[in-house]
Amino acid sequence: MQDITQIYDHSEYGEAYDGMARHVSAMSGLDRIIFEDCDLVSGKVCAPHENLVPYPHWLSVDYVAHKCGCSYKEAKDLLECWLILDATQEMVETFIKWTKLKAVNDLDRLICMGKEAYQLSMTKDQAGVFWTEYNIQKARLESKIKLGPVARIFIKRIAKANGNLASLGAYLYKVQKGRSKARSPTPS
Repeated sequence: MQDITQIYDHSEYGEAYDGMARHVSAMSGLDRIIFEDCDLVSGKVCAPHENLVPYPHWLSVDYVAHKCGCSYKEAKDLLECWLILDATQEMVETFIKWTKLKAVNDLDRLICMGKEAYQLSMTKDQAGVFWTEYNIQKARLESKIKLGPVARIFIKRIAKANGNLASLGAYLYKVQKGRSKARSPTPS
């Protein structure tokens, strides 16, 4: 094999070039690829590679399954729903957060999550999916709340008010000031 330094007129490149050319010519093919194309990062050789998938990493089943802590089938189902909504990376990350909080058992946490979602610029479809899930979860949590007798009286009064908010407001004001006792409305 001919020495690489003999092929090129190295006089115009200088001594450093000559040293590198001799060093590289003695390498195997793999060593030369690693030397020319790779970087040493934290003690590991890192090679550049093409992204051969036609979608970004945040739309992969592996990524969603890992982030959500769910099975690949569940991640695939989630991704199919999200793709229908033309989800952006921000939306996917937000959906992942919501999915992780699906076991949320605290109404205050759910309300905070709703406030965060309200700040996002979602499409009509994205908002529809979120608020539907939000309201289902909220109803589930509210159904577990044990109401005391006074709270049940207030809820009956509100239901019976039938849009007459002035009389309801007056009633609540009187109860608050101690001028009236919270009594169940009379059946009609």
